[in-house]
Amino acid sequence: TGLAYRVSQDPLARFVEECCVLGARLWVSTAGLLDDYREWCDEHGEESARVDALARKLRDLGCEPQKNSRRGGRGWRGIALRGSHLMAVPPRNLSKGT
Repeated sequence: TGLAYRVSQDPLARFVEECCVLGARLWVSTAGLLDDYREWCDEHGEESARVDALARKLRDLGCEPQKNSRRGGRGWRGIALRGSHLMAVPPRNLSKGT
C-alpha cells in the first residue's frame, strides 16, 4: 500500500514504528531517544537524520518537547521507547522546553 511504502522509505518513521510507543502520558528523555535512534540507524545501515528532522517528526506525531522536573531532564511527552519501562509522568511534573 502507499502508506506502507512511505514508511518503508522513511527511516525515521520506521524507527518510531519499530522502537517506540505513542501515548499522551508517556515521556522519554531526549538523550535516550537519540541514543536509541542512532544505534538503530547503525544496525540498519541508515544515516541518522539531523536532530531538527527528528524533532519535526515527533511534533508531526503529536509529541511535545517537555522538561521533566522530577527526572531532571529534557525530553518528549507522548512517546516512549519499547523495551524500556514505559514512563508515564503526571502532567503536573512537566514543563515546556526541550
